[in-house]
Amino acid sequence: MKVDTFSTLVAELYRDITLSDGWRSFFESLGKELNFVSTSLYIDDVGGISTGKSVTINQPDIAIREFTEYFYIKDIWADALPRRPLHEFHSSEALV
Repeated sequence: MKVDTFSTLVAELYRDITLSDGWRSFFESLGKELNFVSTSLYIDDVGGISTGKSVTINQPDIAIREFTEYFYIKDIWADALPRRPLHEFHSSEALV
């Protein structure tokens, strides 16, 4: 991707982030520029309160569900980290 194109996309993100669909607009533009079939962003609060914010573009619900089910089973952090104290280092070995 050219620097000018990337700069334009970042400017779009900053311009639209306060809008309700700001991330969606950014990811649609990014996906078109990079010729992606779909794009996703999932954000979860590490403080133990799951906010479960996500943006998905051109991804069927079944694909999202299967991805989440598969990786949450494999990811020891997804289950264990919210029960750990904040502001401390937690190694993978300590979680298993």
